[in-house]
Amino acid sequence: MKKIFFFFSFVSLMFAFSTYNKYVGVGIGGCKSDKYSGFNFSTDFGYKNDTDRFYLNLSNIGYDTNNNLWIFSYSLNYDRFLISENNLKPFIGAGVNFFEIGDDSGVYAHRFGFNIKAGLTYNISLHWAANLKLDYMYVNHKDIQYTYGSTLNLEYQF
Repeated sequence: MKKIFFFFSFVSLMFAFSTYNKYVGVGIGGCKSDKYSGFNFSTDFGYKNDTDRFYLNLSNIGYDTNNNLWIFSYSLNYDRFLISENNLKPFIGAGVNFFEIGDDSGVYAHRFGFNIKAGLTYNISLHWAANLKLDYMYVNHKDIQYTYGSTLNLEYQF
């Protein structure tokens, strides 16, 4: 129920930004926590313009452990482009997260946390962009306190 409320609250908020363009993105990257190394797959759904970006990010983070520890993250994010006049745009951002933590036996914990990030977005064409970001997520769980890493995303703007 919390996931549904979280998702619909974000979608409602996003419709308030009618001057923004809709976009979707997919990404892949590597990450490291206080104890483990891993990988992540992510999907973004949001709105952006030349100066900022609002989006919902869904990430599946898998760690190389004996019991295949993983985190599924739902996050609401805001990124600010520091330079908006050209195709290469550096950005900084932050967001709030809801985490599901699990292993081979299923989900065993839920946590709220936050994330901060910085990166570069390159506008390939009117509709396509690529970005590379470095991010840090605070999880605050006995198995994983935090995770950080880099993600390469490909975005399509409607």
